[in-house]
Amino acid sequence: MSVLFSDIRAFTSLSEQLTPEETFNFLNIYLQSIGPNIVGNGGFIDKYIGDAIMALFPGKHPYTTDNAVVAAIGMIQSLQLLNQYRKTHEQFPIYIGIGIHTGPLTLGTIGFEERIESTVIGDTVNVASRVESLTKQYAINIGITESTYQCLNNPDDYLIREIDTVQVKGKAQSLTIYSILDAEPEARKVQFRATLDDYHQALSLYKQRQWQEAVDIFNHIDTLLPGDRMIEIYQERCHSLLEKPPLEGTWTGVTRLTKK
Repeated sequence: MSVLFSDIRAFTSLSEQLTPEETFNFLNIYLQSIGPNIVGNGGFIDKYIGDAIMALFPGKHPYTTDNAVVAAIGMIQSLQLLNQYRKTHEQFPIYIGIGIHTGPLTLGTIGFEERIESTVIGDTVNVASRVESLTKQYAINIGITESTYQCLNNPDDYLIREIDTVQVKGKAQSLTIYSILDAEPEARKVQFRATLDDYHQALSLYKQRQWQEAVDIFNHIDTLLPGDRMIEIYQERCHSLLEKPPLEGTWTGVTRLTKK
């Protein structure tokens, strides 16, 4: 299955501005706006965790994986329409992050006689949740793993950019994360497409320890794609590595994350 996690950013701060009744109304309007994208693309919502959603997309690959990605794109687009409505009513905008991971898991029941429910358990669920949490760090809307990327019917159907390879605390294997950019405004997508080849070339140079060549390209992209957090991240990394190069054999290009 493909597992999708979504979460409202800074929800605690947002809810502090609302009464309990207003918070429930806020969440129900939000979920009514984005939820149909999950059901309409063959998924089902396993559970709500406060403002978070955990959804599952069962079926044979590659269709289940594409359905999850298309659902995520639709969720962001639906949220953009909701934010337009909220803006006209002088309400704060809503921003979310979505993480998707594809892999094996176990579906079953947990609990005891007085309280039992069905759920899914497995590393696939944990990874999807962690990818969602990383979307805020990298300032992206939709993050998918290498596993999900490889299971897509045709990745070229989407506007995809590799983000980073990370080593998450408590995980033995590193994760390569990609960003789905299809829900970006049209003008921004044009900028992403125009710089995509240069971006991946710079990322390849970065991995090969050619940091000066990489940062030169990242600096060029920065003039064409202003305000891109990923460009800023790699500029900062390249400058840091050039200033204090790691010892030979100690740098792998994998970003180590300390948070679980």
